[in-house]
Amino acid sequence: MKYENVIFDLYGTLVDIWTDENRKRVWESLAWYFCLHQAKYSWKELKKAYFNEVKLQEERLNKEIGGYAEIDLMKVFEQLYLKKGQKAEECILKETMLMFRALSMKRLQLYEGVEDLLKSLKEKGRKVYLLTNAQRVFTEREIEMLHLKEYFDDIVYSSDERVKKPDGRFYNVMIRRHHLNPATTVMVGNDGLCDIEGALVAGMQAIHVHSNI
Repeated sequence: MKYENVIFDLYGTLVDIWTDENRKRVWESLAWYFCLHQAKYSWKELKKAYFNEVKLQEERLNKEIGGYAEIDLMKVFEQLYLKKGQKAEECILKETMLMFRALSMKRLQLYEGVEDLLKSLKEKGRKVYLLTNAQRVFTEREIEMLHLKEYFDDIVYSSDERVKKPDGRFYNVMIRRHHLNPATTVMVGNDGLCDIEGALVAGMQAIHVHSNI
């Protein structure tokens, strides 16, 4: 079968990534950054408050929409500032998130051959999309840094849609937006549940990439 549309997962499929959000150094530096914006936290207090707020917002969203809900971490960071009496502007929230990401990042690079693959698909007239369980604030910058943006006809982030793979509603965002025929669309990903089972349920074919993640 000739596939007209190819939908890729990002992390673990095209991009080799390793983050560690539990390191003390991450929270020490992030607490210092909060303090610069008049939100005084100790690193232990900030770490606990962050994970508690993530859990709280996930529970609320799961009750609201069910399935595989995806929160927007910007709202988490907004609450962390509010707990200290600070109403942070959007630009501060984004910079705080990017600081957090940079501090927790240990590796970010393309897998070998990724650019050649994407370029080949575009040259052959395929539509190439990205469907990623990711926070737009983090991932949009990383896609640009890795020079991938030019290869995709569209990118859908789970943080924008409040739902993530393998939920069929997330796949349907891409299907409806571009009037894709699932029978001529293939999903490429490294996660057996999110990328493979989710795509099959959505009526697509799937290719399972066995990466280091």
